[in-house]
Amino acid sequence: MKRRLVIRPEAYNDLSGARDWYEAKRAGLGGEMATAVLQKIRDARMRPESFPIRLNPGIRRILIDRFPFAVYFYSRDDAVIVLGIFHTSQDHERLLYKRK
Repeated sequence: MKRRLVIRPEAYNDLSGARDWYEAKRAGLGGEMATAVLQKIRDARMRPESFPIRLNPGIRRILIDRFPFAVYFYSRDDAVIVLGIFHTSQDHERLLYKRK
């Protein structure tokens, strides 16, 4: 079942900041990073149950290939809601708690 996708504004900001950082390192790298993240988010939209629950209640995590980032989301019957996109060195639980 295809669910509606909701990316919270904070998650857009996370992605934008990371994309800008990578773009400053090398032209085009920011776009590659953003594309990798968005592809994984599309995967979550199509099959959210295939990603592990990492935080209660029901918050799942996707690790991004090639880039040290994780996407946190939860799913409902009708939607997948992206809560945050964080570098893997960050304290994800603390960051997500602030966003509740």
